[in-house]
Amino acid sequence: MAAQNALAVERLARVMAVRHRQFAARVVVAAVVSGLFFGFTGWAFATVWFSAYVVLQVLELKLYGADATKALRSPFRYRATLYLLSLNTLLLCAFGMAEAVSGGAWGVTCGCLLWAGSIMNSVVVSNGSKDAFAYQAAPAAVFYLMAPIFTLTAGAPWIDTGALTMAGLLNVMIGVTVWGASQKLFEAEQTARAELDRKRIEAEAATAAKSAFVAMVSHELRTPISAIMAGASDIEQGALENNVRSSALLIGDSARMMRTLLNDLLDLSKLEAKRMSVEVIGYDLRSLALDAVRFWSTEVHKKGLRMRLEGAAHLPRWVMGDPTRLRQILNNLFSNAVKFTNAGSITLKIASSLGEDGDHWVEFSVIDTGPGMSPAQVGRLFTAFEQLGASTARTHGGTGLGLAISRDLAQLMGGTLTAESREGEGSTFRLVLPLAPGVAPQASVEPARVVEASGERSLRVLIADDHEFNRRAFTLMLEAAAAEVATAATGRQALEALDARRFDVVLMDVNMPEMDGIEAVQRLRRSSSQSADVPIIALTAAGGADDIQACLDAGMDGFVTKPVDAAELFAAIDQALALAPRAFRAAMSA
Repeated sequence: MAAQNALAVERLARVMAVRHRQFAARVVVAAVVSGLFFGFTGWAFATVWFSAYVVLQVLELKLYGADATKALRSPFRYRATLYLLSLNTLLLCAFGMAEAVSGGAWGVTCGCLLWAGSIMNSVVVSNGSKDAFAYQAAPAAVFYLMAPIFTLTAGAPWIDTGALTMAGLLNVMIGVTVWGASQKLFEAEQTARAELDRKRIEAEAATAAKSAFVAMVSHELRTPISAIMAGASDIEQGALENNVRSSALLIGDSARMMRTLLNDLLDLSKLEAKRMSVEVIGYDLRSLALDAVRFWSTEVHKKGLRMRLEGAAHLPRWVMGDPTRLRQILNNLFSNAVKFTNAGSITLKIASSLGEDGDHWVEFSVIDTGPGMSPAQVGRLFTAFEQLGASTARTHGGTGLGLAISRDLAQLMGGTLTAESREGEGSTFRLVLPLAPGVAPQASVEPARVVEASGERSLRVLIADDHEFNRRAFTLMLEAAAAEVATAATGRQALEALDARRFDVVLMDVNMPEMDGIEAVQRLRRSSSQSADVPIIALTAAGGADDIQACLDAGMDGFVTKPVDAAELFAAIDQALALAPRAFRAAMSA
């Protein structure tokens, strides 16, 4: 049976969904028809007919909601639905028959118009369902083809009757032809939509696969980069010859550049996969702006340029938002300005206004006096991997990701990033962000200062990481400041080491075989081990807000993202020790 065909069920369900939405329109049309043509049929017939029609519409409304697919899967309900549609048409055409019988020639004419309208309505609402069209249009076609009988009964000449017969046949044929054409269009639309859905699914799968690949490659590359940075830092600090120190500095700078490019690729991958998130925390907006200017002042002055800051004094002090991502955007804008400006100045101009909802709308404008850009170049600025020309990549380097990522981050934070430029007149990049008011935090505990602690090394550190390169790199970073550095290759080995003896701080890799860092910390915090309260710092290649929150929820006290910079690692250890339980702080000072 047709009801056993899933496609037929789906299409008939769409017909019933459309009729569900058109309930009020059908009742209004019936009221107009009965009110206009009661002169042919009389008030009594028009009233009874209208009441019967409304009852039938209410019955249909109760039987079929907006989604009738489930009910129509039953063969009996499917066939009953088709009969209900026929009954609707029959009842509507019955009014036309009453007009034709009692209204003479004008009654026949009005009846024919009503039947023709029923056929065309069947075409419109059939929604690709052949069964729905046939069961709705057939009763109207039969009545239409019976029109000659009514005209002859009314005394019309044979020639008029023949003309009406031909008109009826023509209307029925037109209805069938129009439905056939609409059916082809409907099928073409369904095919195109299915193809678009298939391509969308394939594109999403490809994006997900690419994101997973980039994340995996990024994680693996961070390990040797961390080792390079640690080794270069150690050589630079211990080197006596200037040329060795310069070489170590060059290696360290190159590794940090590799880390920046790697972070950009990972950010782009997350943004494309819609897995990037921003955090909302309180921070000092003025300090952030001043720090950004101070950070880039050295590079600006090296090129003989002037650095200006305007409007910082009028900024709100404490706001809520994502300071890390704001700093990332400003760094990208400053980097671009320094890269392309050879004379003149670079200005950070800041303006703030209070919105109706109480949020601060802050506008950061990075203005340079560089060569400027053409309208075509401005139009390509925020396209990933796009450079202004072949010479740009050759002369200045980079991947063309910074501005694309910055624009997406600005949108993710509810703001905008735009560019204005004219050739020979410099460029202005304008970042506008909504920032909710924040509250100044309470004074924090003074950090323990790992490297400067009491003049002698007493810190005992456990490093848990499955990569030997990482264990060696972190050991190299810490051996000058720690009295003892122990290592573990898995989460299970770390728990065994912590159960056997006491450490002052643990560096815990998140992704490890056998038992990962999250599970190891959760087990340790629930245990009765002497090290259950030891400060633990997460070492993770995934620096997203959700990843970091998962580490904190597991019981870790801080985090450092890979590749690890020595200064960042010491700062995280300082903070963890400052916030550590009193017993551990006492042990550190003993």
